[in-house]
Amino acid sequence: MRPDFRVALAQKVRFLSNPASYPQPPSSIEAKETHMSWVFIADDWVLKLKKPVLRSHLDFSTIEARKFFCEEELRLNRRLARETYRAVKALYCDDGGNLTFEKSAHVVDWLVEMRRLPADDFLDARIAANRVSTAEMAAIPDRLARFYIG
Repeated sequence: MRPDFRVALAQKVRFLSNPASYPQPPSSIEAKETHMSWVFIADDWVLKLKKPVLRSHLDFSTIEARKFFCEEELRLNRRLARETYRAVKALYCDDGGNLTFEKSAHVVDWLVEMRRLPADDFLDARIAANRVSTAEMAAIPDRLARFYIG
């Protein structure tokens, strides 16, 4: 009988929140839940796990869909932030039912890997600290328009 390799979201969140789960454990991990994802923030990297949800405007309900949308997120966001969006990574489950990053035959989900950005360099923090020039602010709509239009 073939084991069932469906893994609950809560088990994935526990695993990804634990620094000991990683081949090179970070000093800490901060887990943040959004309406569509879990985000795991470590020392110098971030992983995003899409929740297995189905909404009228999107479908993350299958592992195939989550892989597709992870790849799309990487492809699209690299257009604006090539150095930030690093890769799509597989999350595996071994024959004993343990989650791992070690390559095995049982992929149970997909993650977007990103470089962690310094919080004080986010636009809202830069605005609050008065570290954004008028020229930089004026350039944002043009850059976004080029991104979305083509």
